[in-house]
Amino acid sequence: MTAGQRKNLWPRAGLWLLFLGPFFFLTYGWAAAAAKQAQTAEIFFEWERGIPFWSWTIVPYWSLDLLYALSLFLCTSRKELRTHALRLAAASAVCCLCFVLYPMTFSFVRPESGGIFGSLFSALETFDAPYNQAPSLHIALAWIVWLRFRAHSRGWTARLCAGWFLLVGLSVLTTWQHHFIDVPSGLCAGLLITYFLPVKTYPRAQKPFDPAKSFKLALLYAAGTALFAAAAFWLQGWGWILCWPAFALGAVAAGYAGLGPRVFQKDAKGRVSLSSFILLAPYRWAAALSRRYFTRKTPPFVQLAKNLYLGSFPDDAKNWDCLLDLTGEFPSPKTGGHTLLRALPRMDLTAQSPRQINRAVRLLGLMRRRGKTLVFCALGLSRSAAVAAAALAAQQDGPDLKDALETVRRLRPQSVWDEAQIRSLSAWEKIYRINKNH
Repeated sequence: MTAGQRKNLWPRAGLWLLFLGPFFFLTYGWAAAAAKQAQTAEIFFEWERGIPFWSWTIVPYWSLDLLYALSLFLCTSRKELRTHALRLAAASAVCCLCFVLYPMTFSFVRPESGGIFGSLFSALETFDAPYNQAPSLHIALAWIVWLRFRAHSRGWTARLCAGWFLLVGLSVLTTWQHHFIDVPSGLCAGLLITYFLPVKTYPRAQKPFDPAKSFKLALLYAAGTALFAAAAFWLQGWGWILCWPAFALGAVAAGYAGLGPRVFQKDAKGRVSLSSFILLAPYRWAAALSRRYFTRKTPPFVQLAKNLYLGSFPDDAKNWDCLLDLTGEFPSPKTGGHTLLRALPRMDLTAQSPRQINRAVRLLGLMRRRGKTLVFCALGLSRSAAVAAAALAAQQDGPDLKDALETVRRLRPQSVWDEAQIRSLSAWEKIYRINKNH
C-alpha cells in the first residue's frame, strides 16, 4: 500500500480515536470509582522496595498516550485498523473489569518530584488513582501498540521502537505506579487479546477427516489442560505460571476439536504470529523435544524421485530450491534468499482430507519444476510421507498409489499411515484419476 492509500484511512482512524479516547476514560474512571469504595488488596514482594524511583521515566510513561493515538494511523488496511482498534477497546474493557472484580492498591508512598517531571506526575494524579493495578492496563496497551509499530518499521527504526517500548514497560515500576505482579499479568492480558483478535486471516477450520481420532486427541490435550490448571490453583504463588502450559495445551485441544491448525496462527510463508509464538511456546518446546527423540535414528531425508525428497523438519534449510512445510506446530525454518518456501499447516497425528492432499500434491508438482524440493513435517513419517506418496502416484508414468506407498515405506521404513489416512489417500486417487482422464 502506498503512502497515499494509507492516508485514505486516516479519517477512519480519526473516528476510531474519537471513540477510543472517551471509552478509555469512562471505563478507567468507572473502575477507579468502584475500587475506591471496595476493600482493596495489596500484593507485592519485599524485594520490590529496592526498585529505584526514577522521576524522569514519567516521560516514557506518558508517551504511551501519544503512541496509542499514532498507532491507529499506521494501519494500512481496513481490517488491520478495525482489529487494532478492537484490541485497544478490549484491553480497556478486560483490564477494567479485573480492577472491579479484584481491586488492588499500590502500597508505597511515591517520593516528591519537582520541575517538569513533578508537573507530569501531578497531571497524572488528576485522573489516575492508585487502585487500578493488576493486570496493568499500561502494559497491555504497550504490547498492543508496539505490535503495530513493529509491523510497520524496519532496521534501526524497529530497534529504536523496541527499545522505547521496553522503557515504557519499565517505567510502570520506576515511576512507582505498579507492583511487579501487575506487569506479567498485564502482558498476559495483552497477549491473550492479540491472540484472539489476530490481524491476519488464517484458513478456516475444516471438518476432520477422522472425527473419532481427532476427538480422542482433543480429550487427551484437554485432560492435560485440566491437570496443569488444577496444579496452578493448588500451588498458587509461582505455581500460577502453570497456567501457561495449560493454555497452550488447551489451544491444541481446540485445534483437534475442530478449529484445526489455525490455532497455531501460521501463514503460508511459515511465519507464526508473535502472540501465538509466546503463548503456545510450552507445547512447541515439548514437540521439539519429541522431534529430536524420535528422529535421532532416522536419516534427515531420503530421495523418492527426481527433485522430490521426503524428510523431517530440516535443521539447515538453505540448501534446497523449494520447501513444502506441513507442520502446524513450528514456524518454518529460515531459508536462503533463493529458496522458495510454502507452508500448508496440518494437525499432527490425524489424516488429511483428499482436498488437502490434492492441494499439497499440486504445489509439489510446481515446486519440482524449479529444483530440489523437500516436503517435510515434524518427523517426516506421516503427514509429509502421505503427501510424498501421493506426489509419486501423480507424476507422469508414475506408480499407482499402492506401489507409491510401498516405495516410500521401502526408502523410509519408519513411515506410518493409519487406516483413515489410507482411506483418504484412496479417495484422493479416485478423484485425481477421474480429473486426469477428463
